[in-house]
This record gives sequence, C-alpha cells and structure tokens, in this order.
Amino acid sequence: MSLRYLTDVYGDACRVVQVSRLSSRFGFDLIVFGPAGGPLAFEAKGTTDLTLQFFVTSHELLTAERLGHRYHLLLWSALRLREEISVQYARLRAQGLPVVV
Repeated sequence: MSLRYLTDVYGDACRVVQVSRLSSRFGFDLIVFGPAGGPLAFEAKGTTDLTLQFFVTSHELLTAERLGHRYHLLLWSALRLREEISVQYARLRAQGLPVVV
C-alpha cells in the first residue's frame, strides 16, 4: 500500500523503488527519486490497532538522523489482514491514512 500511496502522491514525474525487497540494510523501505531536493526515504509501519503504536529499530533511527528531512515515516493503522489490498487502500485513504511524519 505504501508503494501505491507514494506513486499516487508523486506521480509520473518521480520513480518509487521498494528497496526493502533488496535488503534491510538501507534502514527504510521505499525511496522516491525525482522530487526537488534529492531522493526521499520512507519507512512504512502498520498496525491492526486503531492507535499508531509501532516499533522502530536502532538502525532505522540512525538512518533517520543521517538523512534528516529526507527521511519520513508512513504510518498505517486499522489494517485488516484478510481484506483485499485495493479495498483496504481505499478505506484507509478515506480515513486520511497514512500519517506521514
């Protein structure tokens, strides 16, 4: 869902890559190439709870410190594990999710 969200937000002018499929060593899940100011890194977090409680690794924190304003969190709550992704995406977007920090 985060890949789709970033593609929707940044559109065709940018390229979104899910680097977490390649390695966890990046310290984030997705990178967006193309926006002014250089690439942006996004760590996606999700929970089935209604509250936005999540775990951050020390590596993610160090990466966030190193990248500064180019590092962001995408926070998804109220996930339903058995719900079709497209239906879930529409429901969560209608609720104003994800929260971007």
